[in-house]
Amino acid sequence: MRPRLPNPLAPGAVIGVTAPSSGVGPALRPRFDFCRAHVEARGFRVRTGDCLFGDGITSAPAPARAAELEAMLTDPAIDAVLPPWGGELAIELLPRLDFARLAASPPKWLASWSDGTTLMLPLLLRAGWMSLHGLNLMDASFTPPPGVAPWWEILRAAPGTSVAQSSIGRLQRAFRDYRHEPALTDWLLQEPSRPVRLGSDAPFEAGGRLLVGCADVVSRLVGTPYGDVPGWVRAHSPDGTVVVLENCGMPAEDAARCWHQLILAGWLDRANAVLIGRTTAPETDAYTQRAAVEDAFAPLLERGVPVVVDGDVGHQPPQWMLVMGAETRVRYADGRAEVVQTLR
Repeated sequence: MRPRLPNPLAPGAVIGVTAPSSGVGPALRPRFDFCRAHVEARGFRVRTGDCLFGDGITSAPAPARAAELEAMLTDPAIDAVLPPWGGELAIELLPRLDFARLAASPPKWLASWSDGTTLMLPLLLRAGWMSLHGLNLMDASFTPPPGVAPWWEILRAAPGTSVAQSSIGRLQRAFRDYRHEPALTDWLLQEPSRPVRLGSDAPFEAGGRLLVGCADVVSRLVGTPYGDVPGWVRAHSPDGTVVVLENCGMPAEDAARCWHQLILAGWLDRANAVLIGRTTAPETDAYTQRAAVEDAFAPLLERGVPVVVDGDVGHQPPQWMLVMGAETRVRYADGRAEVVQTLR
């Protein structure tokens, strides 16, 4: 279905919070409450669901999680949906969601990333809903560093707005422990970070509709009714795409197989540019994460498709706020990357 932009959120908009994947355990409740307060301080109202708290791998059985998510996505009294974070098993919800109903419903903002992209990508492909990648509730208190767009401004932006973001230049190596530091508002950006174009450092600019996701989970949609990227691109982005992917935890050998799989499945046939995010996933001296990308993406490089690694996306904060399905231009020059999205 063609990409559809949700309405901008007005002051007092209601944000529904449900956990379609992992829930929030008791030790993390102070962090949850702290971030909820930050969302409310931005002028939003928060409505929590029943599938939210708990220490298990998921917040509730799959039927309950799917029912609550769909109810929030279709409830006219709720203006956006914001999970606390990702997890492992959002894929369980896909056959339980009524995508025909969602396709017939007005789109609203779903903001998530990581395992959340298991839902966000099919929501675009099958219902046309654009969504915001880079925000979960437990991230909501962080102050965006220069180069990162504030999430609340994107959710409030009018159609046609252009949002520019650029390389941050620094990263936080690992997530801090919210159990002991629930009131965090700033990332510790202490290490340098620089995007690198593979095969050539020549400047480029390319554009297309944005597809973004965590490769660990979205690659599992290949060959299913929820992952027909080639068909969607032919129908709705015939001039090509900008593809942004990141690897959360796949060892280098597994990552290489994943990258090859996505290419063999045609997901990147019409990619005009590819950006691979930073990763701390396992590697060895014999086979690194960079080597995995270089091996798998060699056919694209031979075709002249620019591939940039160590982009400002992924499980090493901070990361750009990216609108899935939006018209996107990506530029690269002298070790800096910029992405400009037009909300339409």
